[in-house]
Amino acid sequence: MERDILSLHETKAKKRSTDLFVRELQASREDIYAYSKIAHGEGLNTFASFFEAHSLSEAEKRIRDSIKNRYETMYGLFNKQNRLIGAFIVVDSTVDDGEKVAEVHYFIAESFQRKGYCTKGLQLLAELLSNTYTYFFFSLRKNNISSKLVQEHLGSVLQRETRNHLYYKYCIA
Repeated sequence: MERDILSLHETKAKKRSTDLFVRELQASREDIYAYSKIAHGEGLNTFASFFEAHSLSEAEKRIRDSIKNRYETMYGLFNKQNRLIGAFIVVDSTVDDGEKVAEVHYFIAESFQRKGYCTKGLQLLAELLSNTYTYFFFSLRKNNISSKLVQEHLGSVLQRETRNHLYYKYCIA
């Protein structure tokens, strides 16, 4: 019965596994508060414009603008208690051969790090967006050992390396 109810609620906007699910975050106070709770005090990536908001109203305005203009989309990783434990920022892109790709940035709340949640969340995100994108790109600092391990566990392929960064590709199909 419970699995039937989950199947009814599973849509393109949400992808669920046993203990985790991914869904697009909305410009709602509930999602913004949940996001603020896990992101507070963390040195977050500035690729997503609403990460740097100085107030709740500014964050809400930036998220609404992002949703309206579709230049970046934020997805939340939730546990079975419906608690937001991580975020994935998807920046839409198209490469020269016309393939749809996305640059993906991610963040997992500190208390949930090093437990496999990021890898599982990225797999769920790939399943959710498999009809939209061919592959994901990731850019990370060389000294970010945890993210390098996530990429290794995910099965991403190192594409190139600069002095400070590593660039990975993860095929979805």
